[in-house]
Amino acid sequence: MQTVNFLIELGFEEIPSGLIGSVASQLESNFSQALEDNSVACKKICSYASPVRVVLAGEISRQNSPRQTEVKGPSYSSAYDKQGNLTAAARGFLKSQGVEESDVFIQDTEKGKYFSVRKREQSKLSSQVIKDILPSIISKVSLPKYMSWDNSGLKFARPLRSVIVIWKDEVLKFKLANLESSSSVSVRDGAVYKQFKVKTVKSYFALIKKEGIILSLPERKNKISSILNKEASRFYAGVALNEQLLEEVANIVERPAVVCCDFESRFLKLPEIVLLASMAKYQRVFALYGGNKNIINKFLAVVENRPANAAGIKKHYEF
Repeated sequence: MQTVNFLIELGFEEIPSGLIGSVASQLESNFSQALEDNSVACKKICSYASPVRVVLAGEISRQNSPRQTEVKGPSYSSAYDKQGNLTAAARGFLKSQGVEESDVFIQDTEKGKYFSVRKREQSKLSSQVIKDILPSIISKVSLPKYMSWDNSGLKFARPLRSVIVIWKDEVLKFKLANLESSSSVSVRDGAVYKQFKVKTVKSYFALIKKEGIILSLPERKNKISSILNKEASRFYAGVALNEQLLEEVANIVERPAVVCCDFESRFLKLPEIVLLASMAKYQRVFALYGGNKNIINKFLAVVENRPANAAGIKKHYEF
């Protein structure tokens, strides 16, 4: 089996953190099933997701296997008249399928006998299969709520803003709903989105790495844990790591950085459980413990990239 590498990047407006894992998993599953249904063999498929992009990448067969399909036509009783001649319905069916009467077989079903033909489809390049199946693998993702953003009929958790498909190190050009595919990767820099061109799967991942984007959720979580602990060590403190909060913030950023903030020491009089709950639930920040295992009046906020206006962000969290 001759295989080719491929990559699909679907760029969205920011997806809610609680949906990202499910969206990526469903897209991968839907894609794998659609390839199987279209007789495209998969060697490897991986999915990655951040708040603004889902990536599917791996190796698939260069083309699909030719398939034989059975096409059911009119019922046997309506295919022939009393003289044994083909009816208009039968002739129309043969013409629509491009076959002769000699190609017909009688198919037995629960509802009776039917005038049917077997057709052997020509093999397709898997690049064409990908173009054909993309709308359905997106629309089949199960979500609690959907958004519709144009007149194409495509719906999703958030509006689709970009699509990149690289197949055999070739950027494919096609239309997905009302959106033209491109070779441009969007990277958020503060309030601005910068555009970078890619030509191959290798250049895509090289760009992602260069820009500091971490596509893998486990890797983002590890990175966040590492920078939280590193920042806390500056104050000889420990981090109150909360696995649920860690998962949530890892699905809010794709280039994690940390800002250290303070709060008035008078709030330390509050019960520890109140402080921890307030910081985790309402501010999505991590409390710090001092050497005596008591909370200190500092906390760490996970933000996107290294913000140019760190002082402003710090003030926002402290307000």
